[in-house]
Formats: sequence, structure tokens, C-alpha cells
Amino acid sequence: MLLATAAELASIQAGVYPAAGVAPALSFGTATNTNGALYLLIGGRLYISDENGPFQSADGRRWAMSSMDSVGGRPILVFATGQSNMLGHSVTSGDRRTINGQVWVWEQIPGAGQTVGWKLAGPDSPDWPFVSTGNNLAYHFCDMLQRATGRPVYLVMHAAGGQPIAEWLPGGGGVAGATGHMFSTCNAALTAARTATLPTGGTLASWGVSRADYMLWHQGEADADYRGTTGAQWIQRFRSMVATMRDPASGGSSADPFIGTHAPVLVGELLHGGTSDGQPTDDRNAEIARLDREEPLVASVSSRGLGSLDNLHFTGAALQEFGWRYFARLGVFPKRVPDESNVEAVRIAGRLTRLRGLTGSIAAGTDHTVTLPVAMANAGYVPALTLLNHGASTPYPPILGTRTTTSFVIRNTGGQNMTVAWSIVDLAAT
Repeated sequence: MLLATAAELASIQAGVYPAAGVAPALSFGTATNTNGALYLLIGGRLYISDENGPFQSADGRRWAMSSMDSVGGRPILVFATGQSNMLGHSVTSGDRRTINGQVWVWEQIPGAGQTVGWKLAGPDSPDWPFVSTGNNLAYHFCDMLQRATGRPVYLVMHAAGGQPIAEWLPGGGGVAGATGHMFSTCNAALTAARTATLPTGGTLASWGVSRADYMLWHQGEADADYRGTTGAQWIQRFRSMVATMRDPASGGSSADPFIGTHAPVLVGELLHGGTSDGQPTDDRNAEIARLDREEPLVASVSSRGLGSLDNLHFTGAALQEFGWRYFARLGVFPKRVPDESNVEAVRIAGRLTRLRGLTGSIAAGTDHTVTLPVAMANAGYVPALTLLNHGASTPYPPILGTRTTTSFVIRNTGGQNMTVAWSIVDLAAT
């Protein structure tokens, strides 16, 4: 299926926006942004560049449809929360975006001369909710989301420094010393925002928006230091928090749901090589990576290479880049859990064009057989193999073994377990 003509793609690649019949086409970040990607919005559908994608443009580039289509033509609601790195600060450096006239933030605690309600958001506004701050990564995420979809984006953000994850559980989740005040205040902000008049008219409730479409999370420093939360405890509390935000009754709360049942949750890494009260923040990053591997609706966002003010907090330029990286990670959804039963077949106009799936953990020194849901016409197909996780400091590749028309073998010849994503495109299946 062709998405654009060669002339249109040439215009896009030259950075001329919009190209005829394609509006807008976006690239973002800089040469140092390792999570960069090219997006196209065509006929209300958003596509992300993907070398294994089922769609092909006239110049041979391949594309996959982005999950960002799922929110429909209504306003988009983003919920952001966490500690001080999510709250941000007013220190700026490097590139700075102009105010986007279609990104709005909920003002819960107004400053002098202001009132509670929706206000125009900006990357370096002195009047973010709760404290005088700015250069917030959530704004930069919302800015890119709005530019990519053309829809108004509404951001409800509540973040506070020094808070352990238990404070996002109702009543503190039974953790000694925790009260759950972050859960309560986030709930209060979302409740008020749903029924407040929107600058674009109506209310979120009148548009049928009762739950956030996306959740942005950045937290973990407080649990890495003197509070002594173990890695297993942090992961368990994170999972409980997200489950409760999707279904508060499951956590013993009478609140309305914070986020949609299938809303993606984006989790930013802590500063690489940083410390919190003498404890390494990289320990928490290992747990964030585990959530990415194991949770189909959670994706980690790399902080590698981002600058720091004090070996804990990110610089202004880093927060801008971090917001773009959060946005880029939307391209991984929908994900599949590492279970061989989750094999996806993509059909275009009735023709099978792609198979893809994830293996479970392949033990060191063993072979793993993938059974295909349909038989291939011959054994000449070549699955693309992508290493998702491994236990070695130096990655080693999975090796393609024997292929038949109904199965193929992935060989793990290294010394550590691995999980592998595989895909077969341009099929000639029987």
C-alpha cells in the first residue's frame, strides 16, 4: 500500500512541510536523539517509520500505523506525575520551543492574579501548577503529540520532589509512614479538570474524555535513597499503582479511573550514573527496563546522554530532549508480552503481509523453536531477529537456525538468557 508519491516523499525528506497531500510530516530532536523517528499524518491516520512496517511509500520507505490513532478526533488528555524531575525547573539552555497554542495545562494552585482552570502551556512558563517552575518534559511531549495529531492536547500534571512510590497508592498501600497523599491530590486535579470549561469549548466530560489517553511517569529517586525500598518492592508498588489508576476499586478506592484501560504508560529512566543520598540511581533503571520487558502497556524512556545539574536533576536542555524521547517511544505500542502465544498476523486487503512475535526467555546455550500460525509457501523466508534483553555487559546476537515452512529455530549460543522479537515481512503464505 503506497502512502505518498515520490515527489511528496522528496519534499518531506527535504524538510518542506507540509508536502502536497501529506500534512504534517515531523522529525524531532537532534542528531544525538537516538530515539528519533519520522512521522506522517495522512487522512487522519498517523504512521511511524518502521523498516519492517506493512505499508510502503513510493520511495521504498516502510511504515507502521502508530497507536496514537486510537484516541479518535476528540481532545487528547495526558496525565503526568512523579518527583522533581517530572516537575521540572526554570533553567533553560539550548533549543527552546515557542508556545503551542493548542496545548493546555490544568492550573490547580493559581499564582497571584490567576484562577484555577485551564491555561495555555509553554516550555518555560513561570506559572506551572503548584510551584514556579517550567521547562517541563511533559510539555515537550504534549507539544510533539499535538503537532503530530493536529488535535488539542490537555495536560494534567501533579508532581512533587522527594516522594516515595507508596504515596501514589490509596492510603499509602499499607506502607509504614505513607499516607497516599499523591494519589489523593492527583485524583482531585483530574476530577476538577474533567468538568472545567475548555478553552476550545465544552468540557472533557462533554467530549466523552473521562480517562487520560497517556500517562507519563518519572519517579524513583526517593526510593533509591534512605527510604530503603527494594527493587522487588518498587516494581510491585508500581504495578499496583498503575492497576489502581486504571481501576481504583481494585485498590480499595472510590475514585474515578485516572487512565484508560489500555492507555500507554511511559516511564523515564533516572539519571544514568547519578546518585540519590549516596545510592546509585542506575539500580532503579534496571527495574524500569524489567517493566518494559514484562508489561505490554509500559515502555521505558532512555535518559542516556542527558545532562545533569547536580548528578540527580536534569538540565533544561535535557528536559526538552527527554520530552521528545517520551513522544518517540509511543512508536513501540501496541506491544506484545514475551509469550509465544502472542503472535500477530497483519493482513492488508486480505493478503497476509507480516507475522511478528516475541519469544519467552531463551536459556543460555539452547535453541528455541518458533511455530508459525500459517504455513509458508517455501522455506526461503528470512525472519528478522531483534535482541530485546540479555544478561551480558556486551550484547551478542541471536542466530537463525533451521527453517521449515511451519517453524524456525532461534539459537542462543551465548552465556546469558535472552528474549527476541522476530518478524517476517512480504510473505507469500499458503
